[in-house]
Amino acid sequence: MYDFEITIDSINLLPGVDPVTKKMDGSVRWYGQWKLTKSATDSTEAKSANLMIYHAWVFNEEGKITTSMAFGDFGIMMQDLWEEEEDESEEAMEE
Repeated sequence: MYDFEITIDSINLLPGVDPVTKKMDGSVRWYGQWKLTKSATDSTEAKSANLMIYHAWVFNEEGKITTSMAFGDFGIMMQDLWEEEEDESEEAMEE
């Protein structure tokens, strides 16, 4: 139903910092933009919305990801994708 796409040319990974010691801790973070596309249906066209995202990964001593975090306002992005259909439904009900 949805297609996610990273819409930047290259990902610039930044070193993470321990919040207490303020020293690099081996974690990695990046800021970027995702594009979310809602697939077309028989009655609707495909629609896309963009979202600025903060993503971070924390690794253990073996180099395996132990925590993956993504932060962004997914609610407003979903509202953008569904808003037109809701408006059309309300108009149809008024007629």
